[in-house]
Amino acid sequence: MAKLLSRRRHEVHVCVRSADAWKQLDSNPVDLLILDTELEGEYGWEVLQGIRGDMIFRSLSVLVCSSNSRRDIVAKYINLGVQGIVLKPYSAERINNEIERAVATQWRSSLFESADSVQVRTGLSSGRLARLYRDAAAQIESALVDLQVLKEDPANTTGLARLAVLRSCGINVGFKLLGAIVDEARKFAASSDKENLGRLIDRVPVARRLLELHAGADPANPSAREDDADS
Repeated sequence: MAKLLSRRRHEVHVCVRSADAWKQLDSNPVDLLILDTELEGEYGWEVLQGIRGDMIFRSLSVLVCSSNSRRDIVAKYINLGVQGIVLKPYSAERINNEIERAVATQWRSSLFESADSVQVRTGLSSGRLARLYRDAAAQIESALVDLQVLKEDPANTTGLARLAVLRSCGINVGFKLLGAIVDEARKFAASSDKENLGRLIDRVPVARRLLELHAGADPANPSAREDDADS
C-alpha cells in the first residue's frame, strides 16, 4: 500500500500500533487515514472510535482497507463514519479512485472560517492574513504554560484568563476549533472535572500545529509568503 501511494506522489506514514499513529497525527495531521482491521493489540474500529471521539480529529477522512468482510464488522465502520471501505485483494485503480474520493472531503477546512471571510472581516491582505495566523499560533504556544495549572486547579484565575484570551484569538483569526476547545475546557473547569480538562488541555498543542500548517502559505496563493507586503 505504501509503495502504491508513494508512486502516486502521496506523502505516506506507516504505523502498526495506534499509539504511534496518534503521535504521527498529532505532529503531522494528514488528509486521510487508511485503516486496517487487524492491528497490533487492537482492532481498527477501536482506533476509529477514538478518532471520532477526539475533538480535533473527529471529522478526519478515513478509508478502511481490510480482508475482513463480516457484515457486523463492516457495520461497525459504517456506524462510526468512514469515507469508504475496500476489501482485499484490491486493485491499484480501485484504491486510487477511493483515495481521490475520500480526500475530496477537506476535513481541515471545517475547522476554520474561510480565508475570504476573514479578509472581509479584518480588511487584511492575503499576505498579512497569513502572518496573523502565525502570530495566533505563537500566542497559543505562549499560553500553554499558564494552561497547565488548570489541570490541578480548575479555578486558577491566570489559567482561566488565558482561556478567555485564546477564545478571542480564535474568533479573530476564524479558528473555529480553538473556540470549541476553549468552550469545552471552561465547562470542565466550572464542574472541576480535572480528568477531562487535563485531557483537553493536552490537545491544545495539536490545535496550534493545525494553525501553523494553515498559516504556512498565503491562503490565496500557496506559493507566496507575503508577511509584510500588501497584496
